[in-house]
Amino acid sequence: MKLALKEAFKPAQLCRCIAKIDHVQCEYYTTYRNYYYLMRLKLILLIAFNLLFGLHTISAQKNNYNAVSINFDKIIQTAKPTSFWWWLNSLADKESITRDLEAFKAKGMGGVTLICSSNWGASNITVRGPEFLSPAWRELFKHTINEAARLNLEVGVNFCASGWTMGGPWITPEMNGRWFVQSETKVQGPLKFTGKLAMPDPRDGYKPPYQLMVKISMQWPKEKMDYRDNAIVAFRDISSKMDSTRLKLLDAKSNRKDGWCFILPKDLMESTLTPLKSIKSDNPIPVAEVIDLTTKLKPDGSLVWDVPAGEWTIVRTGHVATGAPLTCVLPEMTKGALAVDWLNAQSVDTMFKYMGDILIADAGKKHVGKTLKYFHTDSFEDGYPNWTDKLLKKFRTYRGYDPTPYLPVFTVE
Repeated sequence: MKLALKEAFKPAQLCRCIAKIDHVQCEYYTTYRNYYYLMRLKLILLIAFNLLFGLHTISAQKNNYNAVSINFDKIIQTAKPTSFWWWLNSLADKESITRDLEAFKAKGMGGVTLICSSNWGASNITVRGPEFLSPAWRELFKHTINEAARLNLEVGVNFCASGWTMGGPWITPEMNGRWFVQSETKVQGPLKFTGKLAMPDPRDGYKPPYQLMVKISMQWPKEKMDYRDNAIVAFRDISSKMDSTRLKLLDAKSNRKDGWCFILPKDLMESTLTPLKSIKSDNPIPVAEVIDLTTKLKPDGSLVWDVPAGEWTIVRTGHVATGAPLTCVLPEMTKGALAVDWLNAQSVDTMFKYMGDILIADAGKKHVGKTLKYFHTDSFEDGYPNWTDKLLKKFRTYRGYDPTPYLPVFTVE
């Protein structure tokens, strides 16, 4: 044991001493006195271990703190913080831009995200700067990029026609976010059906409460919803219906629940992950017996079809604009300004044509990618789109099969 005590100078050596005591304890456990002295010695060594280890830790922490303190002002540019930089009512001039950017630099910031919007705070303040994207506004933007380059600050720009949610007056209804909608028409065969199919209700399956931009778009009149057809299928009527338990899962599985922006994640996602299990009373329709009538539909919504014998349901599936507008948009950008269809490449390309290309050109080649670093889109408040015109085509490409025969699953009834 003297050898063990002699080695007890460092935490690692103390650990070895304690281990030796535990080994000796096994050999001398037969007498109470030996065991008592061994336990006292073990306690003393444990206290010594904790004291030495604590001193080592404090020393290491002090060294780390000193290193951070010395190198804090040497943090690389990409690790520095950035901030939203609001131009409320476009109220800016070259002097205030330079003043702000120099203040950001002096505080150790690495850049800013420029957001030009209406004055969403005090509504009684009406004073404002140049119109968004006007020649005067673009001169201020060029000055911003040049000054940021001088100060080695990066700049991002909110990618919206002022306010937020990506979009602008150049986004027409067909490029607005989309909801899928459906209608049913019952026919009795055999007969030659000639007539117009029922037009889907633009609010079909989308239940209240509606919030934020959804609430606004739900107030659109039907004639403004820009309805477009995707597929027409027919199937022979069956006696069985989906039971209430599985029917409750359908709102989430058909992606209709997002219309309520305050829904809890568990209420939205758990239903989508719950399998729709078959039960004995089910009378499923074979996919091969679902008839695709899409090519028979005329532009005016009429259909000509030789209906086989029996009772049939024709399901018309299409999509409408969500009608989601922009938020806190400047007056000059309010005329028909809509949010983009995120799933539509043409819609996103249009944003770049009417806004992105302008900002890139004004920044100049020497600053793009160096000072003008990114475009930013903020706050997904645009009607929670769940469809796009080419969805079925893309589905076939990426998933390897045609979803068209399965569309009746999503009908409300």
